[in-house]
Amino acid sequence: IGAAEVTVADYRSFDDGSLYPLEAWSGGQSGDAWQDFCTFTPTPGAHEDLPVLCVSYEGARAYCQAHGGDLTTEAQFEYVASALESRRYVWGTDEPSCEDAVLMRAGYGIFEDVAENCEPPAAPGGAEAVGTKAPSARRDTLFLAGFVHDLVGNATEMARDQWNRQDEPCWSAGGVFVDPECTEPSPADGDRIVFRGGSWVVGPANAMAAWRSHIPAVFTYQGLDLGFRCTRRATP
Repeated sequence: IGAAEVTVADYRSFDDGSLYPLEAWSGGQSGDAWQDFCTFTPTPGAHEDLPVLCVSYEGARAYCQAHGGDLTTEAQFEYVASALESRRYVWGTDEPSCEDAVLMRAGYGIFEDVAENCEPPAAPGGAEAVGTKAPSARRDTLFLAGFVHDLVGNATEMARDQWNRQDEPCWSAGGVFVDPECTEPSPADGDRIVFRGGSWVVGPANAMAAWRSHIPAVFTYQGLDLGFRCTRRATP
């Protein structure tokens, strides 16, 4: 699994914004426009180490496949984010502090009325440098062959699966699931993208390893906190 969420610099090396739908950063710092929170810039700048946000599912998956992998499945992400042993957070059960993970970093512009407890380092708030590039260590990491970062916040991460409710056939068949992946749309909700891991907008309750949600499978403004990381099969 990728050590960090895919950054702006990473993604630009694959797509300069012309291949797949995305919204670039507006250039604004007020937070009055939702694009102020998007991170992609067509040329190098101050956002290079931020997770790339406001990209499409198609673009994210194509990036991962071009690098020999794919998006993580829900099961893969939850397994790692729960420290391989069903923890509430990767470190245990206690709720994160502002230093532990990039959560609750809103409070400006369109998020002015959003309750947040962690003062963003600068307006308008939003995502911060991924864990491999952060100036100081955060607690939302797991050591495998190396450290895996940002498992609790920063960007919420697209999964490869089709969204299915937990009482629908994909998840309710019973027995032991081995490397599961939902490949058919939800009978109740249709074709939707599932995401995991919390983000800079939300609080601890929406950042637990087992938390999951979804959006329509079309490119929308809801991508302003939506990023991704890649997974590939291990080499024997």
